[in-house]
Amino acid sequence: MKGFFIRFLWVIPLLLFLGAVAGGYHYFHSYRVDGEKIVERALRNGARLKSYYSSLEIFSESNETTQRYFVQVWFLTPARYRVEIFTSYIGEGPPSQVFISDGERRWIYSPEVGDYYLLSPSSSGVLSSSTFLLTSFLQELALARGVELLGIEKCEKGTYYLLKIIPQNVSRGHAWEKVWLEKRSLLPVKIQVFDEYDILYRTITFKKVDLNPDLTEDIFRIDTALFRNTIFSSLK
Repeated sequence: MKGFFIRFLWVIPLLLFLGAVAGGYHYFHSYRVDGEKIVERALRNGARLKSYYSSLEIFSESNETTQRYFVQVWFLTPARYRVEIFTSYIGEGPPSQVFISDGERRWIYSPEVGDYYLLSPSSSGVLSSSTFLLTSFLQELALARGVELLGIEKCEKGTYYLLKIIPQNVSRGHAWEKVWLEKRSLLPVKIQVFDEYDILYRTITFKKVDLNPDLTEDIFRIDTALFRNTIFSSLK
């Protein structure tokens, strides 16, 4: 009987160890991070955005042709924005194009020509994608066909979730995206766009993002003296 009791004492620690392992597995399994949960959190954060300022660098390469340009964006909910596009570093010269929306109408302005042109509501092009507007990126993220967490990347600047995104509207030149989201803010810091052959086509780098700054409505107004009543039905 004494020998049986001694052997039983050895079993107790083993049972406690197995219970701890099972409990730890259950905790990890229940609370593990996956791509869909990260997207849900990012969308909740985005829903609280009232305004923002961002600066971006965009690099595209296709058929031995490369393009590099820089962008500034001011956005005020629900749909007012100003987008300035530069072919050189911001501050080294005037923008090559400016897009302005007062929430109801959109204009394109060319500083070289000195004219504003009204865009029709059905116009499509760069501003219908997530290339410039953070809010559009979040909308497309919500509609994505698939989201996969590729890993967590750490560097001196911070920690990032690395996601693979299958967009809602897949095309030959835009088959999937690799997105880096800052772990705490869940804001994008870099987006890479790949074609159907997994060849990198475009890289979008967010250099700066200021959330909920105080923006005046003057930013989203146009100089009516320069306005021409010309409507573009499409913009490529």
